[in-house]
Amino acid sequence: MSFEKRNSSKDFMLPSLPTAKCSIPRAVTVEKRSHGSHRLSSPSPYKNLQSSVPISETHTKLKHLIPPYVSAKTWAVYNTITGQILFSQGAEERREIASLTKIMTCYLSLKLAEKYNLPLSKLVTVSTRASRITGTSANLQAGDELSIQDLIYGLMLPSGNDAAYALSEFFGTYLGGVKPVRAFVVEMNKMAEEIGLKNTKFRNPHGMSLRPNFSTAKDVCIMASHALIDKLFSEIVNTKEYICKISKENSREIVWKSTNKLLGKGVDGVKTGQTPRAGNCLCARFVYGKVPLIITVLACKTKNSRWVEVPRLAEWTYSKI
Repeated sequence: MSFEKRNSSKDFMLPSLPTAKCSIPRAVTVEKRSHGSHRLSSPSPYKNLQSSVPISETHTKLKHLIPPYVSAKTWAVYNTITGQILFSQGAEERREIASLTKIMTCYLSLKLAEKYNLPLSKLVTVSTRASRITGTSANLQAGDELSIQDLIYGLMLPSGNDAAYALSEFFGTYLGGVKPVRAFVVEMNKMAEEIGLKNTKFRNPHGMSLRPNFSTAKDVCIMASHALIDKLFSEIVNTKEYICKISKENSREIVWKSTNKLLGKGVDGVKTGQTPRAGNCLCARFVYGKVPLIITVLACKTKNSRWVEVPRLAEWTYSKI
């Protein structure tokens, strides 16, 4: 694979070469494509190298630093111990994040339950409006009664937009104001500011594109790292299947399965996301190396490419650290 193909962004953070004598006299120029992405226009980044190091050795050193090709428009690899981005491409470029939004919805719900001394066993009644939210669903019906904890599982495993709306309605009433959902979203943005998400803006609790939420690969990594400190959050996002018993006139059980296909494969969370405008997104924590990594990819080419490309980035990063 050529250097041009594997570095499809102008801003991949390439570490300095180990020898001071090695330089590239002609800067690799960036050619902007019509659809907004970039590619490196130099056909051979090794051709014009002037160095005391043999060309073959220099080629090997450069190739060693090149990340594997991924189709994501932007991505970031985050060191959870140091709180630093290790490698990235467009890490601070704002994009829609779809259901990665629910990381904040879940985290804030847990924090508000703690703040207002609400037991997670407290029952919540699903409103008609919540039950009618389109998109990914936890299959809730108007009048369903289930606990806060059940709702959070319905939020994070099947990525239920209905569960997100029900949680925001419920906790929004404790935040004051005549519009509980709006009050909850305001609190989401306050929390984002508190934990240092500089390029994130929430407009809804579920991530649908009608009023889109924007963030960056870097911010999503930071958001996930804060949420994963919460023990229950970590347990929920690492759960493959959950059975919920719904209480109402016609009681029933619903089985929710996680949309994260990497669970148990060196990954213990965090969240998937997908809308036509946001593309296919994933935030995952890898724990099979010495350093836990959080990797976020935004706008992958296909739904299934995430399951291949994100582990590829993890494996490559572990080989460098």
